[in-house]
Amino acid sequence: MADERRTDFPLPDAWTRDALVRAGFEGFVPLIGLNGRDLPPGRGIYVVLRADPVRPPLFSDESLLRAYAIGDLERRWIDGAEVLYIGKAERGLRDRLGGFKPNRANHSGGRSIWQLAEADTLQVCWVETPRDYSQDVEGDHVDAFVAVYGRRPFANVAPPARGTVQSRSSTPKPVRGRGRRGQGRELVFVDLDAMHHS
Repeated sequence: MADERRTDFPLPDAWTRDALVRAGFEGFVPLIGLNGRDLPPGRGIYVVLRADPVRPPLFSDESLLRAYAIGDLERRWIDGAEVLYIGKAERGLRDRLGGFKPNRANHSGGRSIWQLAEADTLQVCWVETPRDYSQDVEGDHVDAFVAVYGRRPFANVAPPARGTVQSRSSTPKPVRGRGRRGQGRELVFVDLDAMHHS
């Protein structure tokens, strides 16, 4: 596990459905056919789970997205792991999970998920992180998973970010939607007279 936690957000005591329930995760609904309107709008993290973690995986070499080589998927597979992916939703769970579909390229983890023959049996659960940046909470959860299994979940191809100055601030900024060019930017006013006289 990483030497330094990014947040004080509670971690599950194991990587099972029951442990995630105890840690405050909710949902546990089918990933396929997920309706974004049924999800909370706030920031959070989510976890994709297998229904049967003992069953050997069957991979497809075809995908609506750019397919991974079967050998790559097999190398990343963790036998017996119930958790396949830990993701973040900084712009909101409704926005992020509502777009988690086999034909959407905006989920790097989805590329691996949709190559599983059992994709139609996978479940997803989530927890809101209103006081912490989801990127940091995701990083802590991935680190905790690595501490148990020795590597990241199957579909977490890239390592989690260590956090930024913004994500390390004590009070997260509100989630903003996407707007037209120029909208959503913060204006910073600098007193030039004060700078010249100091």
